[in-house]
Amino acid sequence: MSIKSNKQTNENKLNLSKKEKKLLSRLEKDCENISARYLVAALFLCVALGGLIYFIKDKNQTGFFIAVIFGGFGCANFFVSRVYKQLYGVIAKMQQHIKELENSEK
Repeated sequence: MSIKSNKQTNENKLNLSKKEKKLLSRLEKDCENISARYLVAALFLCVALGGLIYFIKDKNQTGFFIAVIFGGFGCANFFVSRVYKQLYGVIAKMQQHIKELENSEK
């Protein structure tokens, strides 16, 4: 049995609608990029730190705005990455449960 037909069999056992199947496949794709999301969040936070240092050193409002904007993007990206990481764990548990069901049927 190929991987694609095995995946379809698993989805049929769960009785998922087309919308749910599409959402599940999108979540699987998004969760694969977790490490890249953390890297982007770290870069945003580094730029924000640089802007904050610039603001403290020169008392320039530009540095403050850089710190606020990039810090906001960095924190948002970090928290989104955490959510995807948790969702990835849920998806992995679902797949493990499906494999256990298949093994119990044999």
